[in-house]
Amino acid sequence: LNQYLAMMVSIILKHHGHVNKFIGDGILAVFSDENEGATPGDHPRRAVLCATEIVTAPSQFETGTGLHTGLAVVGNVGSADKMEYTVLGDTVNLASRLESLNKEHHTKLLMSEATRSQLGDGIETTYLCAAPVRGKAAPIALYTVSSLVPAAKEQLTNA
Repeated sequence: LNQYLAMMVSIILKHHGHVNKFIGDGILAVFSDENEGATPGDHPRRAVLCATEIVTAPSQFETGTGLHTGLAVVGNVGSADKMEYTVLGDTVNLASRLESLNKEHHTKLLMSEATRSQLGDGIETTYLCAAPVRGKAAPIALYTVSSLVPAAKEQLTNA
C-alpha cells in the first residue's frame, strides 16, 4: 500500500497538486491556483491530466477518480487538542461521490460538467449519462476522458 501511495503522490505532485489527506487507500488531492507551479485557471486541466495518469498507471489496485470544480473551505479545522489542515464543502463531497460511482458505471474517471467545461482544448471528453447523486436534487451529468471510455459503452455507441 505504501508503494502504491508513494507512486500516486508522485503523480499528484508532478501535476502541481496538493495531497490533503489519505482516507484508507484513497487520497484527497486538491488542485488550485495557489499550487506551486500552477498557472491561474489551469487547475481543472491539471486535475484531469493527473487523474488520467493515476488511473492508467500500472498497479495491483483498482483505482478510480472523481473530479469536481468549485469553491471549498480551506484551512485549519478542529480543536486545541487536534487541528487538521483540510478542505470542506459541497465541492469536496461531490468529487467523493463521483469517485464512488465508478464501479456502478464501469469507469475509472468521472468528472462533473463544472470540471469538463473548464478544460479548454486538447482533452477530449465523453458524456456518459446523468446520474442521481446522494445529496443532490437533480441528476449530475457524468463525463469521462474519451480515451478511458469503457469498451462496453463504445460497443453500444458503435452498434
